[in-house]
Amino acid sequence: MAKPFKDIFRDVLLAGAEASRLSATQLVRELQDASPYWDGYFANEWVVRQGAVDVPAVIKGAEPSPEPQARDITYATVPEPKREGNAFVYTIGNQMEYRATAMDLVPGRNAEGNKRNYVPKGWFETYNQGGEQLRVMQQATNRAFRALGFR
Repeated sequence: MAKPFKDIFRDVLLAGAEASRLSATQLVRELQDASPYWDGYFANEWVVRQGAVDVPAVIKGAEPSPEPQARDITYATVPEPKREGNAFVYTIGNQMEYRATAMDLVPGRNAEGNKRNYVPKGWFETYNQGGEQLRVMQQATNRAFRALGFR
């Protein structure tokens, strides 16, 4: 017997919430892994917030260490999804004061000076505009719907 429509709509809503959570989790991990890493401050200050909110740049970096440190990423915590209208919305952002420079949104980062943990200039825009976000969201949506029996 076919599922009643009310049950299908409930399942779609549940799958949407799970797809949002999975997307946010994977997106922030990939951003942390792709980030420039000198001393860990920038890569470890990516956060995920419920809703469409501002992530202020309020954390001042420590004095830079003379040598780049080995990568030691602490992945961001993703809160449970919260419904806003017809969607489950997250905001992903970085809290470092110098985030615009580290993300190459403004000039100033000497990417070539960090040979151990080098990332190419434009890494953030390449990630955002190069289809990586879409790939992550498609994979998360497929996993969430399949887990609820949609094929």
